[in-house]
Amino acid sequence: MYEDLTFALPTVTLRGRLYLPSGESGTVPVVIAHSGIGSVAEGIYDLAPIFTESGSAVLFYDHRGFGYSDGEPRQDIDPVQFARDLRDVITMLSDDPRIDANQIALLGLSLGGLVSLLVAGTDRRVASVVAIVPPLGISGFAVESA
Repeated sequence: MYEDLTFALPTVTLRGRLYLPSGESGTVPVVIAHSGIGSVAEGIYDLAPIFTESGSAVLFYDHRGFGYSDGEPRQDIDPVQFARDLRDVITMLSDDPRIDANQIALLGLSLGGLVSLLVAGTDRRVASVVAIVPPLGISGFAVESA
């Protein structure tokens, strides 16, 4: 079971999809999942059963300027702004009576991993984080395996 959500922030509206586990009563933990550069939430909806079948909700949403979310210019990449937006999403999702605000996890893929780490390092409401990010060397170029 899912529902489409909108998060009306002061300067933009973000859109996502919340999947809830079936048969759960009371509050449930939530994973907020988001992807990287050029990716949209719709591309990872198929991950939902991994979370819902274990009793957790999962929210997929598009960063500002991407996918179904508003924002101009389109496809403008600003990881710091994405992190601010994620904190706002956490705030609004925490107010949902179905969500356990003490059990919020972040799953970030690629650039989403960087954004998740930025937020997890500065926001005590985040209980756990998984960041799947390609390795980078100090110079910023991909590290080659030896």
